[in-house]
Amino acid sequence: MIDFYNRGASDFDTDQGGVLPLRILNLSSTQKADLVTFLKSLTDQRVRFEKAPFDHPQLFVPNGHPLNQVYVTPDVNQNAVDDMMEIPAVGRNGGPDITPRSFLQQQ
Repeated sequence: MIDFYNRGASDFDTDQGGVLPLRILNLSSTQKADLVTFLKSLTDQRVRFEKAPFDHPQLFVPNGHPLNQVYVTPDVNQNAVDDMMEIPAVGRNGGPDITPRSFLQQQ
């Protein structure tokens, strides 16, 4: 996202002849790294460790559909069966640091 805002807009906007809606920032690599460090420092430690009030019960969320190379698995109504992912319960005292699961680590 920093690169997106640094160049003023998406490549799509300029490829389509659009006007850049934002000012081009021209940040250096050092300035971009400093900005990432600053943004990370804004994370509430209660979020990082899933402590109250950010604790939660066991949750199951849809995570796509089981399939093979030809089709998805249908249920009795011919709808695709959901593949469910479990998010384990975390009590008010929190759990392990979730930072490794952060999108910032997916670069």
